[in-house]
Parts: sequence; C-alpha cells; structure tokens
Amino acid sequence: AGRVAVDGRICRQPDQKVDPQAELCILPVNAAAMLLGTGEKYQMLGAVTDMSYGILSVVPKYEDGTVIEDLEDAIVMENGKELKAWEAIAGYMESFPDTDGDGTANVPAYYEEEQGRKVVEDSTNLLDLIKNPNKYAIIITAVAAAVILLVAVLIVFVVKLVKRRTGKRRG
Repeated sequence: AGRVAVDGRICRQPDQKVDPQAELCILPVNAAAMLLGTGEKYQMLGAVTDMSYGILSVVPKYEDGTVIEDLEDAIVMENGKELKAWEAIAGYMESFPDTDGDGTANVPAYYEEEQGRKVVEDSTNLLDLIKNPNKYAIIITAVAAAVILLVAVLIVFVVKLVKRRTGKRRG
C-alpha cells in the first residue's frame, strides 16, 4: 500500500518525492499536486471555467439545487473508499442480464433510445446556437448593439451637420 511499482522501480512511497529515475509515475491528481508542492486540491470543474475564459462553467449541485461548496462533502464512499465513476458504471453494467449466454452482461434495448436526460443538439442553425445565452454572450451582444447604435447616431449627426452647412452656403 502506498507504493507504485513501475518496471520494478518504486515510483513513490508515502511522504516521499517522486523517483526521478522512474520512467512513468501514475498518481492521483491531488497526490501529484501535493508532491509538486502546491498542496492545493485540484478541481477539474474549476478548470472548465478557467480554460474557457468564463464562457463555460460547471457548478455541482445537490439534488435540491443548492450549490456544493466543498466537493469533499459530496464524495460517494463504498467500503471506506471513494467510489470512482468508472467503478460505478462497471458495476451497473455487470447488473444487466446475460441475454445471449456468452457470460457477459448485455445492455438492455431500453438504452437504444434517448431518455431525455442529456440531449446533445448538434446543430449549425444560428437560432439553436443562441437560444440559451450565458451572461457573457448577453454582455457581448449588449456592447455590440451599443457600438452599432453609437455609430448610427454619429452617422445621422454627421449627415445633418453636412446638410446644414451645405444649406447655408446655398442660401
């Protein structure tokens, strides 16, 4: 426990640095952050917002809709260990019946159709792309509209000014 062997070498032992001679070291991201000296918990959800410059955001919430402040509080535990997503999916898949007798569980036909839980709209239609704007899209649209309005007002002002000046010269 606490040791990861790579090609016969110990990659990491508890409370020790990563072996620089190891060609490959597989560590949980939080452990890697601790070893690299940041000591901070790595939260992938925040990275989505950061990497998309605020265009996308993922906010985890409890079933009642309240925001999860500390993700550690929402970890699902099984036998004293964190239940990983892939373990949950694999366990669920194993629960399906073996309908063809080959010793492997088969996915029921129920899953051949969309269930309406997550629907991806792969559309190039402009209306589909802008029908649910976030706050940044609204701000950008408002700024663009203000700039267009300002340019239109300036054009009208310049046209009136030119007409006035040319009208005075004729009269």
